[in-house]
Amino acid sequence: MTPPIRRMTLAQAFRRFPIGTKVQFYPLSGEQHFEESEVQSEPWALGHGQVVIKITGRSGGVAVDQLRAA
Repeated sequence: MTPPIRRMTLAQAFRRFPIGTKVQFYPLSGEQHFEESEVQSEPWALGHGQVVIKITGRSGGVAVDQLRAA
């Protein structure tokens, strides 16, 4: 049995990814390939609780769980 996925909270995302932070975006979870990008907005939570953020090169928000500070 696999352990449950631990998602980043909104408060954690605010601290970890301020606007202008350089990030590595992993489009496919578990893959080694990443895209270099930059945070363009403050994070927000979707209705079901997933925290997302706007980055350069992508439309809409991407899950903060797929980001790593560069």
